Amino acid sequence: MHILVTLAMLAATTSSALAQDAASELAEMNDRFNSGIATQDVAGLMELYGQEVMWIAPGTPMSWNGQAEAKQLFNYMTGHQADVTHDIDHLFVSDDETLAVMIGDVRANVESIGLKGEGTYLYVLDKKEGDWKIVGDMWNQLPNEGQ
Repeated sequence: MHILVTLAMLAATTSSALAQDAASELAEMNDRFNSGIATQDVAGLMELYGQEVMWIAPGTPMSWNGQAEAKQLFNYMTGHQADVTHDIDHLFVSDDETLAVMIGDVRANVESIGLKGEGTYLYVLDKKEGDWKIVGDMWNQLPNEGQ
C-alpha cells in the first residue's frame, strides 16, 4: 500500500502540463511494446525494462526480479501468438522529466489457450542517459466474461 501512496503523491506533484518531448517519447515506448508483442520480439520488449524492476502481477507476491518475470511472461505470450495491446489513459511526468507514471488499459487475446481478457497496467519509468526504462510494472487482469 505504501508504494501506491508514493505513486499517488508523485502523480499529484507533477506538472499538469506535460512536456511534449516526454509525452511523445513515452507514447513511442508504448507503441514499441505493442509492436514487440505483435512481432513476437521478446528481446525488443526486454529493452524497455531497466536492470532492476519491481514486478507486481495478480495473485503473486511482489518481486524485485522483474526482468526475469517479464521475460518469462513475454516468452509465454509470444509463444502462444498472443494479441496484447496497451493504451495510455494517464501519463504523469516529473517536472525534471526523469520520472514518469503511465497507467492504461491492457487487452489480451490468446486463442490457443482460450484467454480473452482486459485489465489495467501501471508503469513507473525512469529516464537515464536520455532513455526511458520501466522500473516498476504492476498489472491486473479481469477474468474472462462468463467465468
